[in-house]
Amino acid sequence: MDPSHGGDSQPSVMHLRHRTLVLLAAVLVAGPWVATPAGDLEPPGPPGPTMKPLSEIEPRRPIHPDMLPFTISESGSYYLTGHVETDGGGITIEASHVTLDLAGFTLKGGVGHGIFGTWLSSDITIRDGTLEGWENDGIHLEGADTRIERIRSRNNGGHGIYVYSFALVRDCETAANGLSGVYVLYTQGRVLDTRSNDNNQNGIVMLANGGTIRGCYAGHNRLNGIRVEEGTAVVDNTSYNNGWGTETKCGILVTGGSNVIDGNAVIANNIGIQIDDSGNVVVRNVLVENYRPRVKHRLGIDYESMRK
Repeated sequence: MDPSHGGDSQPSVMHLRHRTLVLLAAVLVAGPWVATPAGDLEPPGPPGPTMKPLSEIEPRRPIHPDMLPFTISESGSYYLTGHVETDGGGITIEASHVTLDLAGFTLKGGVGHGIFGTWLSSDITIRDGTLEGWENDGIHLEGADTRIERIRSRNNGGHGIYVYSFALVRDCETAANGLSGVYVLYTQGRVLDTRSNDNNQNGIVMLANGGTIRGCYAGHNRLNGIRVEEGTAVVDNTSYNNGWGTETKCGILVTGGSNVIDGNAVIANNIGIQIDDSGNVVVRNVLVENYRPRVKHRLGIDYESMRK
């Protein structure tokens, strides 16, 4: 401090240099950010959609009750949106590669079949619902490679479920139909874990070479519990109290050859098991309280010793 200047303090040269250097460093640091342009503020185009279309969220096609009678003429996935009770027609499938989900609802009719697939339609899946009160069959599919799963078909004038080659019927129930519960034609059909009772004809019919009936229950049907023709495996089923409409019907009826009848429980039927042809294997079946012969063979072959 210099007393000749009235006591006012002045910054030293070193102090001024320090302030200058600090200020210059701040400018250098901030400089690039200040100088950087903000870019083009105009958008490149209109904004795109921010939500998925309904066809992506729910790609299946709805069938509303007021749309019946309804014809499926295009491949795809369809679902029923509510219970149906109609005096008219049901659902007709004219296309291949179709999935029809009844979504737990009842399709009650009506004239004709509840669900009808023409012979031109193949690869059809029908699941999760009830067919009731139709004039003819509950489900009638004439094309190959069909799958019927978790379906109840009851009180129809014809068959409960009627299918052709390479069909799978699994985890279904058929009851009180005017003809048979499940009817399979031609080749390599499979009926698995299915219940068929109180039908006016047979419980389960397999007229399909290379077929399988496994884990099923057939009970209180007026004719046969299970009827097969040729080349079918009938394994681990229960046939109970069938043949009440006539003295000649059976728990299990075999009309052809090359069948395997294995491990079935055949209980309280008119005839236990009847074999009408040679070349069949009948083993490990349990027969209890059947009214007529436990195992009857029309060609005179004694299967009685093979029942256990």
